[in-house]
Amino acid sequence: VRMLHAVPPHVQIAHPTGAGDALLAGIMVALDQKLPMDALARWSVAAGTASAQHAGVGVGTYQEIQELASQVTITEIWSEDE
Repeated sequence: VRMLHAVPPHVQIAHPTGAGDALLAGIMVALDQKLPMDALARWSVAAGTASAQHAGVGVGTYQEIQELASQVTITEIWSEDE
């Protein structure tokens, strides 16, 4: 069991509505792809960040999300062996 803190890169926010939905969609994609927890955190935070960069309610492209994911900072806050 692990608890992670994911910090998105600093970007210009155009419209934050829908960013949480995009983050959740990123979690679902990462779970479907069976990505490790670090990658799940990066991908989902990047999806939310990409969404917030678009005017109106929108989503980022795969390339935008992939680029932002490489800029997400992950810190492990807590870990416990099962």
